[in-house]
Amino acid sequence: MKEEIVLGSGHMTVEQILGVLNAIPMELTFIDDKDTNKFFSNDTPLFKRPDMAIGRDVHSCHPPKSAKLAKSVIEEFREGTKDKFELFRYINDEPVYIRYIAVRDEDGKYLGTLEAVEELAFAEKHFSMVKRKNTNL
Repeated sequence: MKEEIVLGSGHMTVEQILGVLNAIPMELTFIDDKDTNKFFSNDTPLFKRPDMAIGRDVHSCHPPKSAKLAKSVIEEFREGTKDKFELFRYINDEPVYIRYIAVRDEDGKYLGTLEAVEELAFAEKHFSMVKRKNTNL
């Protein structure tokens, strides 16, 4: 029997946790409170993340153009002045939504940063076919 990790609302094996993280339809990266790359989801077609980046400083992995922004966002998370930062960009002519989310413990202590990168081409195609309606959902 595989050992399960007790979570706030249940329990799962490491294999199940990794399966769930890799099933989420976006690229996930976790950077710890020391600015070290700790985790990448398996499928990362937009931002190639080599395995050798694990354990390295996140700032050494960003191109100069985005390194300053990444440093600023992480610093604001660490200071507690922000909890998320969002960007919409075109990458390889595809619309992309990039979210940086501060990860904190129950007491609000900064644990790290989660980067979630989601391709939006599917949504762009969908909304281009749907007439905009005023609805109360």
